[in-house]
Amino acid sequence: MPVVRYLGSKLAPFYRIVLDVLFAEESRLGLQLSTATITQRVASRIELAAGGTVDCPPVANLLEQLHEWGNVDRIHNTHRKGDYQEYLKQDYLYQLTPAGTLVHRELTRIDQELGMTGALQASMLPEVRQALIALSNAFTETDAEKRNQDAYIAFTRVVNGFTLLSENAKLFVQGLNRSLHLDSAEKAESFLEYKTMAVDYLQTFSIGIAKFAAGIAEGIEAAENCGLLDVLPEIAAVEAAPTPGVSAVDAATRDAEIMRERWLGLRRWFFHDGDQQPVVTTLADRSVDAISRIMTTVRQLNDERFHRVNRKADLVTMARWFSDQDTDVVLLWRAGFSLYPARHIGAPHPAEAEADIRPGVSWWEGVTPPISLRLRTQGPRASGGVASRLPDQRMAKKLLKERQQAEDAVVEAATRSLAGRSPCRLSSLSHLSAAEFDVLLRCLDVALASRDHDGVQSAETSDGMIKVILRPPAPGEFTTIATPRGTIGIADFHITLEDLGAIP
Repeated sequence: MPVVRYLGSKLAPFYRIVLDVLFAEESRLGLQLSTATITQRVASRIELAAGGTVDCPPVANLLEQLHEWGNVDRIHNTHRKGDYQEYLKQDYLYQLTPAGTLVHRELTRIDQELGMTGALQASMLPEVRQALIALSNAFTETDAEKRNQDAYIAFTRVVNGFTLLSENAKLFVQGLNRSLHLDSAEKAESFLEYKTMAVDYLQTFSIGIAKFAAGIAEGIEAAENCGLLDVLPEIAAVEAAPTPGVSAVDAATRDAEIMRERWLGLRRWFFHDGDQQPVVTTLADRSVDAISRIMTTVRQLNDERFHRVNRKADLVTMARWFSDQDTDVVLLWRAGFSLYPARHIGAPHPAEAEADIRPGVSWWEGVTPPISLRLRTQGPRASGGVASRLPDQRMAKKLLKERQQAEDAVVEAATRSLAGRSPCRLSSLSHLSAAEFDVLLRCLDVALASRDHDGVQSAETSDGMIKVILRPPAPGEFTTIATPRGTIGIADFHITLEDLGAIP
């Protein structure tokens, strides 16, 4: 294909920049650019990317070659010509051809995907849970046509949500593995700044999985118990695309098989598939492993920063290299490392002794040099040896997990209690436990911070577990709420709390 021939050229980066300029103009709904305008924009892009001036081949020649390959189309530029000489001058208006646009768009998409880091979108989990609840509720509809339409919409929400979550999770894990591979000091410094955000992000995802995985698994089982797999052909027939030579029944059967495969893939996220553990368990394990690797890497970087390295073995190895060489090399070694014979290390001879201390005098013939009682002072020295083993944190992790589960149970009980007592006015909540009071304060915080729609404020908590609706009180209506932590005075709002994590 001629339109991709420029990728194998030595000037491929310059061809890409020229096409980037034309593609950007097309994205802004522009039609054509002159050679002078393209040259100016190419020079600006190159200078911005390289941080200085770079020798670039003539842009007119690049455009000429791209025109021969079919990437760009051109027409003669007849605008603003002062005389016939300017008219006869080769000046064109360029634009991308359909094939050139398609190829460049795909190459740009590949570049963007290669640079993506992905995300562990814990916020998608409550959305999928709600879609599963809607899917189960669709089977309570007595009208078959209405049931199939509602089920198809809910099924699409579930599958699309998990398709996006799966792709982004894969990209995030790959990007995290790349970020943990440190091959330079600059990367090490940036990693120390990155590690805190990465650990918090991974912990948030792990908490999200722990909260919503069980509910989503129950939603999957509830949908299957309603007979979802049996009526997939009827659901698929709602939006089955017509195909020449294929009947509507066969098209629905084909789409139903695709939906069945996607559902089974979704099921493998939360249920064992033979000897393979659920995907959410694998992601949670990888999140924990990534946190451990991050902390181990930070510990190693700190050791390299503050631990004094013993170079004795390196110096001994270098001494062996020099010991097998000729005399000149040995003298160079001694001069470089001050390793002259010990006779030159000592106190100077008294001037009146007139001792012959020339270097060529033999030990047997020379005068014994006076040696001081203390040759040097040994400073503090880091002892080498095997690093201590990492402590076993399994018991501590178990205790932390049990404590977290107990705290989550208290919060869930408080949430159910408040949701069961609403809708109501705050004055009816005259006595609250400490946990209920914390949940109520969190709900009031998110609701009062939301935008007011005709006096009604609605919001969801950050974990997606509670939906709060506040309606304004009558003027001058206030109430007090007694809690173990004291008494609070507040306007007597009408509050509605919906427990989004409750099983219907």
